[in-house]
Amino acid sequence: MKNYIHPLHPIFIPANSSLQKHGPGHEQGFTIVELLIVVIIMGILGAIAWPSMLKYTTRTRESEAKLFVGIANRAQQVHYMENSKFAATLPELNVGIPSSEKRYDYRVGTVDGTKAILEADPKGVAELGFLGVVYLSGNNLGNVICEGEQGNLPSVTFSTVGGQLEIAGCREL
Repeated sequence: MKNYIHPLHPIFIPANSSLQKHGPGHEQGFTIVELLIVVIIMGILGAIAWPSMLKYTTRTRESEAKLFVGIANRAQQVHYMENSKFAATLPELNVGIPSSEKRYDYRVGTVDGTKAILEADPKGVAELGFLGVVYLSGNNLGNVICEGEQGNLPSVTFSTVGGQLEIAGCREL
């Protein structure tokens, strides 16, 4: 038996190698059944992994929205302490939060003398909506983040009881 050098891969293969029998004239491959089995197994693994991956990407987008609302809440508190009033727009907070992204719209909602609402409104139906509420309670500033349902902002109502702001319908984070 002669030594063999593959024409496409210039690798020397000794004559006594087991790879020698797969040279010219001895082509081997996979049968259609073997390929079909591999494709079916990959499909099953993909079907199992895909929902989990989607869940994690949705959670990531929601975490970013909560982070933005938390940053805006803190910035709103600082703005109030420096200016004795709440900011009416996101640019006034000077924190670099965009007003719109691929999955969420961000905006300052209701602002009055006692509270400011910051909204993370989901554009899709899979993500949760969030509200950040910064409020004045006596001489103290407080804040809370409320979580809504999928695709919706939380539906909250405000009332004052004994000089304290109460927020009904808020699932606090």
